Amino acid sequence: MSKGKVLVIEDQIEWQSYLKEIIEDAGFYVEIVGDLESALVKIKKEMYHCITVDMRLSDVDDSLKLEGWNVLELVKNLRIDDRTSIIVITGFPKDYNNLHKLKSINDLYMIDKGEFRSKLFIDILIREVNRFQLRFRNDHIN
Repeated sequence: MSKGKVLVIEDQIEWQSYLKEIIEDAGFYVEIVGDLESALVKIKKEMYHCITVDMRLSDVDDSLKLEGWNVLELVKNLRIDDRTSIIVITGFPKDYNNLHKLKSINDLYMIDKGEFRSKLFIDILIREVNRFQLRFRNDHIN
């Protein structure tokens, strides 16, 4: 039985494979998208226990000028962060300085790809998914 459902938004195939492997090894179901258009469709249609977001996707349609910030704005606008943890995984740690724009997003984590530690990532993932599951365990009871 799966511990939860995770959406990975990542354009680099190596990172897609690596994240899929470690997340599945931890007992989660994983879906991966490599571009923002697909990510936005998935987020609007499905529910996830956690969403990981790469802040800079290389195959973005220049006319749309979409990046990971657009995903975070959608998450905030749809109030998805009320029920889903968000983990930003970026190769550009300076992106962290821009997160102040999105302080109102609940449960937002930022991990630098250059300092990525799989055990820490999985520990955060498990802790946050468990916390949300506890939070909503009895939401159907009056």
